[in-house]
Amino acid sequence: MLFTYAEQILGFTKTITVVSVFIVALVGILISAVIQLIIVKIAGKNVTFKQLFSMNTYIALIGAVGMLLNTLIQISIGGDTSIYVTSLGSLFNSDSTVLASFEVFSIWTLILTAIGLHRVGQLSKTASSIIAIIFFVISIGFALLGGVLEGIAAL
Repeated sequence: MLFTYAEQILGFTKTITVVSVFIVALVGILISAVIQLIIVKIAGKNVTFKQLFSMNTYIALIGAVGMLLNTLIQISIGGDTSIYVTSLGSLFNSDSTVLASFEVFSIWTLILTAIGLHRVGQLSKTASSIIAIIFFVISIGFALLGGVLEGIAAL
């Protein structure tokens, strides 16, 4: 069976999207691990990059499972796959990027990051929690920036 040009482009686009998601995820994990390593080294703790990278990789799996679960739920109910069912945005029927950032799996990731920095990074519970919250606030900032850029592109 011969594929049309449009089908070939669609297949290529889907492949590029999947590959780019993995690359962006790995870069995000790498950057998080480097920043955490710098913070932990400034605190004078003995931890390796490999330990923090491994910790962040396992924690990122939680977010990936959440994304997959939300996408499957939205596809099965015929909803918008860009809105997570497990977020406050979905609960309040809002398109707000801030409300969408407060999502069950992202909060779970926040808690696991704090626990990981306490156990792996040997930081105090308070310091670990503050660092994890700062990372969460930065992710909300990126979500806001993405929403602003999306709004500008729509003009």
